[in-house]
Amino acid sequence: MSDKHTYSLFDESEYQPSSEAESGSLVIRAQPGRELSKEQRSFNKLVKRIAQLEGDIAAERDKLEGYLRRYAQKVAPLEGTLAQCQIAFARILAAANGRLALGKRQVGTLRSMILDLCGEAFRSVQPDAETEMFYDEWAETTYREEARQQAEGIKDDMAQDLRDRFGIDLDAFEEDASPEGMARFMNRVKDRIRTAEEENARSQHGRSNSKRERQREKLQQREALTKSSVRGIYLSLAKVLHPDAVSDATERSIREDFMKQASLAYQQGDIGTLLRLELRWASRSDAAEGPTTDESLRAYLPALKEQVAQLEQSLRAQALAPRYRPIRPIAVLAERPALAELNKRAQALRMATAEIERDRQFVKSCTSKTALVGLARDYLDAREAEWDLDEVLAAIRRT
Repeated sequence: MSDKHTYSLFDESEYQPSSEAESGSLVIRAQPGRELSKEQRSFNKLVKRIAQLEGDIAAERDKLEGYLRRYAQKVAPLEGTLAQCQIAFARILAAANGRLALGKRQVGTLRSMILDLCGEAFRSVQPDAETEMFYDEWAETTYREEARQQAEGIKDDMAQDLRDRFGIDLDAFEEDASPEGMARFMNRVKDRIRTAEEENARSQHGRSNSKRERQREKLQQREALTKSSVRGIYLSLAKVLHPDAVSDATERSIREDFMKQASLAYQQGDIGTLLRLELRWASRSDAAEGPTTDESLRAYLPALKEQVAQLEQSLRAQALAPRYRPIRPIAVLAERPALAELNKRAQALRMATAEIERDRQFVKSCTSKTALVGLARDYLDAREAEWDLDEVLAAIRRT
């Protein structure tokens, strides 16, 4: 294995940083004057792609974490400040209503502005008990009831989707609307989808040749091959690495470390790590050279292809994680334009806060019903224009 003119499985300078070299490479190098086989070329292509994707995922995660830190430093505090100003403004409007004794229609206009201010504020801050009571005085339904209705609406939509797509009848209202209840409901959804898919696969097996069923069978075969490859490598490692096979304390410790890594990789279905462990072990012993024969490689290729597909999906889905929801609009941007957008957002928040503070000072000393209601109408007109723009943009995204 140390001969540079044999298949080299440990030089990864072509596709990985030097800091990772100690983990072992899977790239196969040909002997002088001898070309790599088709299986060996496919193997190399896949392991390089896996290494590239792992690097891309790590780089994307670092980028998103950097954006999130900048958001937490520069934007989130300003959102909190604006939210508190919006709540304070709503209270000043309520006090002005009592002071000026507005008419019924005027009160309705003021109510719409108060509720909108509170709704916007609640996007950034959780209302305390006093603010909840204030909101409940002006709203037709209480804050908690609205939150419950929203949660139940989400569950009802999901339950309907399950019925339409999978024929699953799931009672959306069996769980309460608390965070714990929603978590239990989501777990039930996942379990029911998994069960429905398994039952559907069993019932349709061998009875139909539809394209969808052939795709499902192909996917099941790929998954079975992946599991078989992963399990095969793990069992072969477990056989040669068992700590009880040696009496030397140092060697036992080395084997225990190898087995810990192998067990973790097996649990995660990570064939790449298992292969690296197998090859690292072969390099330090007189064991066989590892999976360099075409027959061995053919057994590993399906699992490697599956790992590539999983990593590609992980890369695409990374920015959609709930953790990155605050920065989702800028997640696809390069660093300079992304940070510029955060700065714009921060500046917009400062301007909005200053504008609300000016309006709040005006309302505190306002003695004119007409002026007060006019301010509320202007605010609502501006908000309606914003909502119309949001709908237009959403329609454009859907096309």
